Amino acid sequence: MFFLPSSILLFIGFLLLLPFLGLLMGLGIVGNAFAKLGIPWEWVIFILFLSLIGSVINLPIARRKISPSPEPYRWGFFFWGEEKQTICVNLGGAIIPTFVSLYLISKVPFIPTLACLLIIAIIAKFLTRPVRGLGFVLPAFIPPILAAGLSMLLYRENPAPMAYISGAMGTLIGADLLNLNKLKRLGAQKVSIGGAGVFDGIYLTGIVAAFLSF
Repeated sequence: MFFLPSSILLFIGFLLLLPFLGLLMGLGIVGNAFAKLGIPWEWVIFILFLSLIGSVINLPIARRKISPSPEPYRWGFFFWGEEKQTICVNLGGAIIPTFVSLYLISKVPFIPTLACLLIIAIIAKFLTRPVRGLGFVLPAFIPPILAAGLSMLLYRENPAPMAYISGAMGTLIGADLLNLNKLKRLGAQKVSIGGAGVFDGIYLTGIVAAFLSF
């Protein structure tokens, strides 16, 4: 299933970053900086690009009835409206960040990272608002700023990996997974874990974590 994240501005922003990153590559700065993140800079760029493209890919994992059901109607041979809600997992906002976080977990102290993740998850849980017909919406800049601040406080030596893990996973858990019990009330026929209004915060966390490496 393909549907766009809540903001196309992320794609424009990514394209605008490419010349700046190219300049840093020419100066030999990017390689040393991204080494602190624990991922080669080529892979960082690839992951950010793949996550952005993957934001439109949603893999269905379950279907269930929604309540209240949208009113079905028919016009000629065409029929709109169904009583089922399809629950999907977003490739760019859930699957890729999870695998990247699993890779980075060995590069950070576990207890401080877990504490940071839980704090962000709790805050994301209470800041997330359900929008009927769309899904869950979270202010996009709060998770990356919060993750960056807590990571620099708890792990000054190398805050970038901690910022990514806690920001991405904390947002995913707090904004989406802890609100799964509210899905039926959204009235949306398709909902995406890690997509829609939550993807922006997760993606921006990756960008902020990358720049914390400098």
